[in-house]
Amino acid sequence: MYGETQLIPKSGNLDLKLAGNWRPIALQNTTYKLFTACIAHQLEKWMKDNNLLHGNQKSLTEFEGCSEHNLALNLLIEENKRKLKSTYITFLDIANAFPSVPIESIDGILERHNVNKKTINIIKELYRNCSTTYHVGNLKVGLITVHKGVRQGCPLSMLLFNVAINQVLLSIQPNMESGNHMNNFKILAYADDIAIVNELEELQKDVTKANEVIEWLGMKVKPSKCALLVVNLAIKHCGKKNSIQIQKYL
Repeated sequence: MYGETQLIPKSGNLDLKLAGNWRPIALQNTTYKLFTACIAHQLEKWMKDNNLLHGNQKSLTEFEGCSEHNLALNLLIEENKRKLKSTYITFLDIANAFPSVPIESIDGILERHNVNKKTINIIKELYRNCSTTYHVGNLKVGLITVHKGVRQGCPLSMLLFNVAINQVLLSIQPNMESGNHMNNFKILAYADDIAIVNELEELQKDVTKANEVIEWLGMKVKPSKCALLVVNLAIKHCGKKNSIQIQKYL
């Protein structure tokens, strides 16, 4: 499989001399995109019908998933206010997430989910013997063999990535509870951006477990983009006062 990769600078005042500050976007022909879009549509429907994707992964939802997560976190904070409790939220970010996930990890997970073998073989063929050329302005570099990662810009890539990252969500919260809905927000995700909510003494255990699964998948957490949000409740003059601190957690 051959494709072309266009490097686009990430937003912000970044040093563009560093390769990590460029976003690689895969350019494929229309036939490929139509074909993979059909596979993605059928596979996503099958996985949802069989409840294989965690309900708190919102990157492929019909409506804006970030708004749902913001509402959930606000509800958690307000609930803890009424209980005079502090709220602890850890935000995890995966380094170079899409280009670093091994396709073998995804294939293995699909096999354990009993996905149709023909579908798995098609996905394997799409990523077998891959090569690409890189374009930066008028500069063209290649051919370069690609050994891992899913293609940003491919209709199938987001679903395949979610299949992998789904293991992190399941490790922290295997089941969605039907009783206290606040307990359903223990872990939230939008693609590779993850938030974990728990009591402080349990939070480090969850972060350690999530990090172990991320490394098992063949990826790494980026500590410089991870943080701990603490919403403390302090009593002052018989009234409640919020204090918010953001700390590096990893």
